[in-house]
Amino acid sequence: MEALDLDDEALLSYWRGQFGLADQRYLDDRFGPLLVASVRESLRQGQAGWARDNVVRMGRWSFDPGQIRCPTAVWFGEEDNWPAGKWVVDQVPKAELHVLPKRGHLVLFEDWDRVLDELGVGLSGPGRL
Repeated sequence: MEALDLDDEALLSYWRGQFGLADQRYLDDRFGPLLVASVRESLRQGQAGWARDNVVRMGRWSFDPGQIRCPTAVWFGEEDNWPAGKWVVDQVPKAELHVLPKRGHLVLFEDWDRVLDELGVGLSGPGRL
């Protein structure tokens, strides 16, 4: 059965099972309907995009991340059960890991204002967009 064949609650239930407790709370509180709409839109024209994401995520990259020389910031939720952020920090020499407590994989959706502010590109305040 494909994701598009599932009703909204079944699709959300599937994603709850993929995430840890911090993300499950966020899905229940705010993000659930947005996640369902996002998944449906991302699959509307087929699964090629998701397949490419998996190749990038699990396959060899076309460049050596160890050659990245610019400062790189990685935000990672303390309760994230997917190790991608930590992997990037291990591979990129100047990567700086920011671990946010009581957050999971969806950390950027929960704290995007904080992340943008720390990057100096926040949406409000003097000199900001």
